[in-house]
Formats: sequence, structure tokens, C-alpha cells
Amino acid sequence: MSNPAAVASGRVANAGFSPCSLAKPFRKPGSDNYYVEIWSHGERRTLSLGTDNYGIARTRTGQLENDARTSGLNVPTRTEVGPLVERFARHLVVCQRRKSAQTDAYRLRECFGAPAGDGPPTLAPRRGLVRRPRSRSARYRPKEYGCALKIRYIEQVTTSMLVDFLTKLVEQRGIGPKTWNEYRGVLHRFCEWAAVSAGVVMPGKINPATAVPTRKVDPPKITFLNLTQIREQLAALAGHPQIQTMVAVYIYAGLRREELLWLTPADADLEHRVIHVRAKTVAGRSWRPKTNRNRKVSISAALFSYLQAYTSPNETEWLFPSPEGCWWNPDNFSHRLADLNRKAGLEWSCAEYRHTFGTQLAMAGRDERTIAELMGNSPAIVRRHYAAWLPSAHPEAVEFDTPAGPVPMAQPVVANLRVEAERRGLRVVRAE
Repeated sequence: MSNPAAVASGRVANAGFSPCSLAKPFRKPGSDNYYVEIWSHGERRTLSLGTDNYGIARTRTGQLENDARTSGLNVPTRTEVGPLVERFARHLVVCQRRKSAQTDAYRLRECFGAPAGDGPPTLAPRRGLVRRPRSRSARYRPKEYGCALKIRYIEQVTTSMLVDFLTKLVEQRGIGPKTWNEYRGVLHRFCEWAAVSAGVVMPGKINPATAVPTRKVDPPKITFLNLTQIREQLAALAGHPQIQTMVAVYIYAGLRREELLWLTPADADLEHRVIHVRAKTVAGRSWRPKTNRNRKVSISAALFSYLQAYTSPNETEWLFPSPEGCWWNPDNFSHRLADLNRKAGLEWSCAEYRHTFGTQLAMAGRDERTIAELMGNSPAIVRRHYAAWLPSAHPEAVEFDTPAGPVPMAQPVVANLRVEAERRGLRVVRAE
């Protein structure tokens, strides 16, 4: 057993002491309960024994000593939440796509408060690649909705706090069930990472986000273009050949918004009539598909005519460069497309174009696995989005009785023939 005097004075050497060393119980001035000083997680802590009886206090101290020798004390740490969030934000940049890392870090800062000071946040956008107004950098800093938890240490977080935070988001911002679950997911991953990588010990060693309820998500409402609307959309962009070709790729190849904007001339193989969606590094920036899997999409006859006639307006490494000749920021492209469609009285966007590709394939009788491979999704996602248009997998499964012909219906038997005859106006003659 370690020296209690050394522990009480804080003079604990690294050698010869267990991670948690105990002193004898004592009372604080003005308090009847007994306390004990422990050396836990690199700092000296005072722990209440929850009793004013010295004998019970000694017994509980002995139990703590036994736990320290066997499995270790379950004593929460004290870790400031602000620096911890920023460490986790840097961890997300390494492990996730940049856009996903920005979204998750934004949500954490919204929960625990934005970083102090006027400096740029950890995940500020890279500059020099696109022209962006100076004021737009403010959108990467969470707005103050009054929802942030007023805590200093991460160990103070409880399940009820997280539920109240998400409830306020529903009331003030109107977030839906899907966004609720996404907030819950990033909070759960943050607490798990803090326990594993930052040495945080939560009270009871329980992740507070685990008990936060998940909400049922309604089936997605799919909006897509029929064949007439596809021709109408492409005809409306006839005066803008580059954007018209880009929209044709979205519709006839089903690419995600960023997947098209990251295409290079080498990715569009017209000789073999295939588009490569693959990870790459262009102009010093690295990118990979959303699912981290490369795929190929065949070029249809309708799309081939657009790509064959297309010529890039600028000599650059991008297949579809921005008007400035550099990589086209997704939001800037969406605004440009929306402006052109608004003038033509249309309201379609890249999401509808991608759903058009998947829906039209399903209506044409393609199976869900083929659609999943072309769109870079899982078969489960395809079933969830396009189940109403997928062909029946087993049309013969509902057949279990095949009679030779229709069964004749039984004629009703009239009990009182005389009454029935009088009702019909017939004359009844008694047979002799």
C-alpha cells in the first residue's frame, strides 16, 4: 500500500505507486461527511465517501484500495471540452472526407460552443483555389442559437443535456429526424474517441450519447424527371453548352455533384465509352469518392453525343472548369445552375438529376445490384429510394392456386316461389 502522507501532500513519485493511491479519510471544515484524497489520472483529487461515520468511511476506503489494485478506480477525469473538440476536429480531417469533417466539427462546436477569439476555425476553407467573398468564411463558424451546453469539462455532459440540446435544435431550427440522428452519431463518436484516444473517463464509464434516443426516419420523397422533362431541361441550357453538357452527365450517368466537378479529361474515356469516378490528386488537392470506392459508369448513346461535341473553354486540368479556369466550387456551381433554371422557369437541381438516373434505370427493368454499382450505392440504399419502380423479383411467388377456369357462382335459392313470381309480375299456374 502506498504512503498516505505522500499522497496527501501531492508528493507522489512515478515509481512504486499505483495509478490511484489513497490517504486516510478526513473531514472538510464545515462538513460532516468524510472525504479521501486520491492520485488519479495524473492529478490529486478529493473524493467524497458519502458518509459521516468514520468506520464506514474506512471500509469504503479499503474497497477503493482494492479496486485500485485490481481493476482500477472508476474516477472521472477533468478534461476541458474546448481544446478536446479542436483535437477531435483535427482527427476528423485525417479520417474523413473534408466536407464530412467540416460538417461534424461544425455540429460539435454548435453543441459545446465555438472556439474563443476572432481567429479562423480549425477547418477554415483553403484559399487560392476559388474566388470566395470574405464574408462567407463566417458560415464555417456556428451561429449562436443559445443551444450550446454551458459546461467546462466534458465529464459534466449527461444524456439529459444532449437530449435538451437536440430538442432546442428542433424547436429553433426545425431539424428533422435524419439530422437529429446525425447529431447524435457525431456526439457518440466524439465521446468514444475521447475515452480511447484522450484518456477521458466519464462518470460510470458510460457514453452519455448512447442513451439518446434515435428517431424514425420517414421514407425519402424522390423527385425525378421524365423523358419529356429531360429534353425540356437540356433545351433550356442550349445557350450554355458547358453547363448543358454537365447537366447531361448528371442525368445520363447519375454522378454526384462533386464527382462531376472533380472529373479530369482522362476520366472521360470516349474511346471505350466509360466515365471513371476515382480518387485523385489535382493541383495539390486530394479527393476521393464518398464511399471510398472507385467505379466506372458506361456512357450511353444520349450522353455520348453531348461529350463528343463538348470542348473545354479553358486549357486546364479540369474537364469542366469554372469561369475563372480553376476547380468549380460545388456551391458556386449550384447557384449558377439555379440562376439559369430560374430564368427558364425550372427548379431542378443536381439531386433530381441523380434520382432521375436511378429511377429511369429501375423503370427500364434494371435490377437493384446493377443500379447500385452504377450509382456507387449499396443495394439497400437503392431499395430504399427506388423500391416503387424496381421490377418484381419473384412474380411467380404469389401463385399457389391455378384452377382450369373460373368457378361458377352459385345461384340463390328462393324459398317462396309464389312471392317471387308476384314480385316479378308473373302468373303462377298449378300443375294438374
